Amino acid sequence: MARSTTDSSSSGSSSSSSSSSSSSSSSSSGSSSSSGCHFNYEIGDKIDKYVITKYLCSGTFGMVLEVTDQQEIPYAVKILSETDHTEVDVLRKIQLLDPFGEAGIVKFYDYFTWQDYHCILLERLDINLHDYIQSHTLNIKEIQSIFKQVTTSLMFMHSLGITHTDLKPENIVFANQQKNLVKLIDMGGATQANEHHSTVINTRQYRAPEVIMRCDTWDTSSDIWSLACLIVELYTGRVFIKVGNNDLMHLAIIQSIFGPIPSYMKQSSKFKSRFNSLPKVQSQKQLHQIIEDQDLLDLLYLMFSIDHHHRINCKQILEHKFFSKLF
Repeated sequence: MARSTTDSSSSGSSSSSSSSSSSSSSSSSGSSSSSGCHFNYEIGDKIDKYVITKYLCSGTFGMVLEVTDQQEIPYAVKILSETDHTEVDVLRKIQLLDPFGEAGIVKFYDYFTWQDYHCILLERLDINLHDYIQSHTLNIKEIQSIFKQVTTSLMFMHSLGITHTDLKPENIVFANQQKNLVKLIDMGGATQANEHHSTVINTRQYRAPEVIMRCDTWDTSSDIWSLACLIVELYTGRVFIKVGNNDLMHLAIIQSIFGPIPSYMKQSSKFKSRFNSLPKVQSQKQLHQIIEDQDLLDLLYLMFSIDHHHRINCKQILEHKFFSKLF
C-alpha cells in the first residue's frame, strides 16, 4: 500500500494514492476494507453492472478495485463511503474540456452509487512511479520525459483554476506497458480557485512552505513545489525532504537548504509567533550535491522558491532550456 495521502493533521479528501494503478499486493477472494471505507466483497461479486476482478489499493477514505464490464474491458473503480462530490466535479470538468484524454489525466467514465457507497469509474492504468522506482532506476532522458508530461498535465489543470494538491510519485501512473506515457490520478484533494482552500493539503514530504505555515493564501504554485520534490525523488530514488509530523522541523530543513523564510510569510501565517524560532537541524545535503545536470539544477531552484509569488509556473518550466536538451 502506498503512503497515505496526508498525515494525521490533514483534512484532505483523497481516497487513495494509487486510484487507478496496479498494486503490488492484491487480496484473494476474501473480504477487504480500508480505514475509511468498510466495503466487503469477494472476487467475482458485482458492483452495479461491473464484475470485481482484483483488489488494487486502499487509502484514507476508500479503496480501489479492478472491475470489468460485460465485454471484459478492465476499469478501476474508486469506492468511497462518503463524498463531497468535489472529485467528481473536477473530473467532469476535465472530461468536458479534454474529451479525448490528451491532457494526461486519468479518464473519468462514470459516477454512481451502489449499496450506499459512492463509486467513481476510471481508466485502468499500469504501475505508479512510487512502486516503479523501487526496482528501476530512471535515467535522465526518462526523467525529462516524465517531467515534461506531468508539467503539461498540470498546466492544463492550472489553466482551469484547479490545484491538484497531492502531487507525488504514487499519483503519477504509467498508462502503457512501454512505460513511456504517464498520467495524473487522484483528484480527491483537487481544489478549484473559487472554492474553500483547506489550511492543510498535500502529503507532508511534498508540502510547500506556505502550506506548512498555513499562510492566508496558497494557490496553484503549491503544486510546483510538490513537482520539484517529486523530480528530485525520481532522480535519486529517495524522498528529498524526509521529515516527521513536525511543522517546525520541516520548515527548519527547508530553510537549511533554500535559505530564510521571508518575514511577510511569518506575518501572514495563522500561527504567526509559532514560526519565529525554528529548531536547529543537522547539516542537510544541498541540492547541488544531489543533482549533477546543471540545467536541471537551475530549473529546480526556480521551482523551489520559498516565496511562492516568485516561484516559476508551468509555462515557464516548459520553456526552460532543460527541455531543449537531447539525452
